[in-house]
Amino acid sequence: MQVLQVTLEIRPDPEEVGRARKWARSRLAGLGIAADEPLAETLILLVSELVTNAVVHTGRPALLRLSLPGGPPP
Repeated sequence: MQVLQVTLEIRPDPEEVGRARKWARSRLAGLGIAADEPLAETLILLVSELVTNAVVHTGRPALLRLSLPGGPPP
């Protein structure tokens, strides 16, 4: 199975939470996964929690890396 790995740089700014959710939705949409599917809803919730924790508790830039099934063929 091919895997698509994507990374988003996160600034220590609360607005990054919304940006990260939009980014995750767009990556899922690119794989044909609608935002209202259970998998997408769970992933977006996890992204939101992870980025919120990074912003609130570290105050430093961070990287969010997703590994999603369905990357380009070799």
